[in-house]
Amino acid sequence: MEARRGVRPSWIWSNLLVGRELLSKGLRWQVRSGDQINFWKNRWIPTLPSFSITPLKPFNCNIEYVEDVINQSSKAWDMTILQKVSSTKEQQVMKTIPISKMKEEDKRI
Repeated sequence: MEARRGVRPSWIWSNLLVGRELLSKGLRWQVRSGDQINFWKNRWIPTLPSFSITPLKPFNCNIEYVEDVINQSSKAWDMTILQKVSSTKEQQVMKTIPISKMKEEDKRI
């Protein structure tokens, strides 16, 4: 997904890159541990139309990744933090997203 175009790409390679752009528009992240998913920029909330959180990152907010809103000892969503940075609808949807109890990699689906 990170391959570059190159200096003199073939017709096939150029078209593969176009296909990659189309594919990436339909991809979203599946939360496992949340350490690879940018909370504000990535598409990761399955039932929202944009697959992402709507508000902009608040000033002085230290949340960067999805793992920052997960209680690491209980492996559950930290609702105290989520209430400060997301809407009620987003919170309800996020609560339904399962979090891996093991340290598993997030994946794009």
